[in-house]
Amino acid sequence: MALSLELDAVMIAVSEEVPRVLSARSPEGVPQLPSGPFDPMIDLTLEGSLRRWLLDMTGLEAGHVEQIFTFGGHDRDPRSRISGDRIL
Repeated sequence: MALSLELDAVMIAVSEEVPRVLSARSPEGVPQLPSGPFDPMIDLTLEGSLRRWLLDMTGLEAGHVEQIFTFGGHDRDPRSRISGDRIL
């Protein structure tokens, strides 16, 4: 069984004292947090992976990156066993 690791990002920018959260669109057009896979064959770190796919997905370079929590568990996603890191 292969392990699938997905990284979700909450990207926050403050402009004119107004916080804004970056969202992406799912293939169905639904707003969602930017999300991408961790591929250990390409990236050495979770942060490197997040920075790479965020730039590819949005054209934006991440500033400060901080992991704030990790969610995981074999019953977390009924489709498959996954674990997801949350990096801010």
